[in-house]
Amino acid sequence: MACSMAVSTDPGEAADFRARNGAQVTLTLRTEAGVTAKLLSVQYANQAMDNVDPLQFVVAAGRQPLFIAYSASQPGAMLQLLEVCGPNQFQALRTFFFDPSAPGKGFIVIGVNA
Repeated sequence: MACSMAVSTDPGEAADFRARNGAQVTLTLRTEAGVTAKLLSVQYANQAMDNVDPLQFVVAAGRQPLFIAYSASQPGAMLQLLEVCGPNQFQALRTFFFDPSAPGKGFIVIGVNA
């Protein structure tokens, strides 16, 4: 299984990530030593919310919203949103800090043809 997501570098796309239409994306979190963190749910486009590990969605065509909810054992902990690309293979998509008053992030994913 190869990585499907890429960080969008085209300002004209107005998207955070791009991926091939129909690709199945699996997400997880990584955190610093001594902190536990968990990705609680993923909501993407018009698909049902996934809250069962592994958290996955299938990329739809065009610009679609992606929302993740998460928790961590320590406020201010550094978290990394990762795409699972295969056994013990991950791609870092975004790094941020845990704010217990705002335990979620929203992104735009643009689905493209091959």
